[in-house]
Amino acid sequence: MIFLQNWNSIKRQMRNDSWNNPQNKFCRFIADKIKQRRKEKGLTQKALARKLKISQQMISRIENGKENISLLTLKNVVDSLEGRVFWRLSKKGE
Repeated sequence: MIFLQNWNSIKRQMRNDSWNNPQNKFCRFIADKIKQRRKEKGLTQKALARKLKISQQMISRIENGKENISLLTLKNVVDSLEGRVFWRLSKKGE
């Protein structure tokens, strides 16, 4: 039962864990592109969230690079924004 009593503090610690904090250039790039495309489509965070059947808070976390989303979620976001994701794997400097 101690586990349950400490659950709120455990969740806070997990959110602050570096494993769940994808603040890096790649995540920031993706987050910025999602936000840019959403605005180009004239959608609010709430409207996009409704399309995806997720919360507006989740959209906010995604756009702020604070949510480490799955590839499936990324695909759903891109599809709902009628966008494309291009991946380029190359050596640095090419």
